[in-house]
Amino acid sequence: MIIEYFKSLYGSYTILIFIGFCIFIMFCIFYKIKRQLFFLISAVCVGVMIVLTVSSFYITWNVKHGNESLRNRDYQNAVKYLSRLELFANYSKYLNYIPGFFVPKRETIARSLGTSYHEINNYKKAVYYLRNSLLISPDDFISRVYLAHAYYFSGETQKAYEEYKYVTTHQYEEKDFLYFFNLGKSYGNLKMYEKAVIAFLKALELLPDRNGVHIYIAGCYSMKNERIKALEHLKHLKIKDAEYIDSITKDRFFDAIKNTAEFKEILIQMRKEGKSADSV
Repeated sequence: MIIEYFKSLYGSYTILIFIGFCIFIMFCIFYKIKRQLFFLISAVCVGVMIVLTVSSFYITWNVKHGNESLRNRDYQNAVKYLSRLELFANYSKYLNYIPGFFVPKRETIARSLGTSYHEINNYKKAVYYLRNSLLISPDDFISRVYLAHAYYFSGETQKAYEEYKYVTTHQYEEKDFLYFFNLGKSYGNLKMYEKAVIAFLKALELLPDRNGVHIYIAGCYSMKNERIKALEHLKHLKIKDAEYIDSITKDRFFDAIKNTAEFKEILIQMRKEGKSADSV
């Protein structure tokens, strides 16, 4: 199985090098090259094949585990694996010409590292990588909006507002869940709550099961002092959303409804259901 796996990853260019090596041997026999020169060139060919094989294995391993970590939201490990690809990504334009090699582009690695650092609250490094990503791809929506979030949470509010304004005024081709969700967060941080609600509702139309979005909608309505609408959206939260209880009780967006009996009842019910689910 290991041999088959190895072949599937590296077979294409290994076979090419092997064929080239055979041609070289035939060339040596035909022209009767001196033995010392033959062994020297043979050693170089074998060395190149070993370096390419090890490098390709190393890149493929880290790409695979980096992607798995991102899918599993294990951002600490994602940073570990993706950081190893930085050097290779700088030369991806040339390395990808080699059969059997697949190196992610510089902007892809920079964006993934930036968003991962953002998720583990290392905003300084998030800003560094996201800015690098935008230097290569200025119209990348995810890099732009996460850069705005990183500025916002690191206290650089002026820079954050500049990026949020760019996000909310620039025309992007993306119209998926992440686009509308992050657009809503951008409007919310700009205190444009009506537009934020519209964006969040569009996100829910695309993925209705993302109950966590209701928290953001409720927060916007709370900031507008529309308590009834805010409480209605909080009621959409399910047992699995109990993890949000602490953030709801501490977030300033809910100051307008924190002291209401309905709000306290919703939290009590969520805690009860959460405990019931844990005991099953």
